[in-house]
Amino acid sequence: MTNKKRKTSIFLALLPILIVIVSLVYFVIIKGGAPHIAIIIAIALSAAIGRWFMGYSWKEMLDGMIKADIAVIPVLGIYMAIGAVMGVPAHLTAAAVVSGAFFGDKLSPLSDTTNFCSGLVGVNLYKHIVAMLPSTIPAMVISFVLYWIMGRKYAGAQIATAASAEIITTLDATFKLNPFLLLPLVVVLVLSIRKFPPIPTLFAGI
Repeated sequence: MTNKKRKTSIFLALLPILIVIVSLVYFVIIKGGAPHIAIIIAIALSAAIGRWFMGYSWKEMLDGMIKADIAVIPVLGIYMAIGAVMGVPAHLTAAAVVSGAFFGDKLSPLSDTTNFCSGLVGVNLYKHIVAMLPSTIPAMVISFVLYWIMGRKYAGAQIATAASAEIITTLDATFKLNPFLLLPLVVVLVLSIRKFPPIPTLFAGI
């Protein structure tokens, strides 16, 4: 083991993905087992490569994962800015976004926690999702009604055109928006509706 940091090569970057693919073929197609073993193997391999081959400490890898999670915060910032332009208080906008995120995380066949729970107890993924509907749907309906009632007082409020134009300009400068960006979403949605296995569906949407 060395403390000297090594640069990541294309081979090392692709190695965990290749291991996932090979493991999926072996465990799922050949053995007819669950796909979660392939994911665990890829995670263990990535950690081993980072620690013993590339010279990163466990803390450095943990900090890297935290930074990757923080990178998604600007998406929340976009919704917060839109809510501010419409005159909606920040705490209501944040609460609505988090409520939708919880709903999607529980019922999406691509959710990591949903896949983990179904795989842990050996239950079919889609049967697990159906079993969560009696608790998740009422909670979402109640949240929707409450947000609709609270949001009515902000309906018809004058929108700050200058701030709205600034948001649109920032989005145009930050993202290359075009209809083709919806293609992965459509592919994942179609495969999910047709109840394809989650791992191939994830790869199809990349």
